[in-house]
Order: sequence, then structure tokens, then C-alpha cells
Amino acid sequence: GAKAEAGELLFKKGEAELLAERARVQVLSTHLAEAQAAIATHAESAASNSAGVVVVEELEASLSSERASVLHLGSALKQSSADAKDSAEACARAEGRAEDLEALLGEGLAKAERLEGELRHAAAAAAAAA
Repeated sequence: GAKAEAGELLFKKGEAELLAERARVQVLSTHLAEAQAAIATHAESAASNSAGVVVVEELEASLSSERASVLHLGSALKQSSADAKDSAEACARAEGRAEDLEALLGEGLAKAERLEGELRHAAAAAAAAA
């Protein structure tokens, strides 16, 4: 009778609550799976970003090394330029000395010719006197 109906109603109510709970668990399972997928995606992204950071750090180190090389080459170029300037100045001084020596040589030759002429003159005068 009435007790049986009341028991059946309680059973149906419990069954409905169980179905509702199962549905809620299913929704939570779906949310959990979505959250796990999002975590996996973020982990992949983080790993990719981390790899990108390593690449950037390697490029920065390479750039720093290149900068050091360029600075070293610039310094070597300045030194070479200074050496070339010193060499050019030394060459100009040597050319100046060579020109001075040529002038002295020319004066010496002219003096020698003059003396030779005077000597011939003196020899001729001595021959005439004899």
C-alpha cells in the first residue's frame, strides 16, 4: 500500500539523484580532460618558449662574440693605419734624405769639375812657364 508507494517514490527519487550525480561527474570529467589538455598545451608552449629562450641566448652570445671580433679588428685596423702612416712618414723622410744626398752629390760633382778645370789650367800655365 502506502508504504510501498512511499518506498517506490524514495527509490525513484534516489535513482534520479544518482542519475543527476552521474551526469555531474560526467561534466566534471569532461572539464578535467579539457583542463589536462590545456595544461599539456601550456607545457608544450612553455617548452617551446624555453627552447626559444635558449636560441635567443645562444644568438646573444654569438652576437657578443662577433662584437668583440669587430672591436678587435677595428683596433687592429687602427694600428695598421697608424703603422702605415708611420711607414709613409719614414718613407717621405728617406726620400727627403735621398734628395739632400743627390743635391750634395751634384754640388760635389760640380766642385770636382771646377777643380779639374783649375788643375788643367794650372797644368797648362806650368807647361807654358816651362
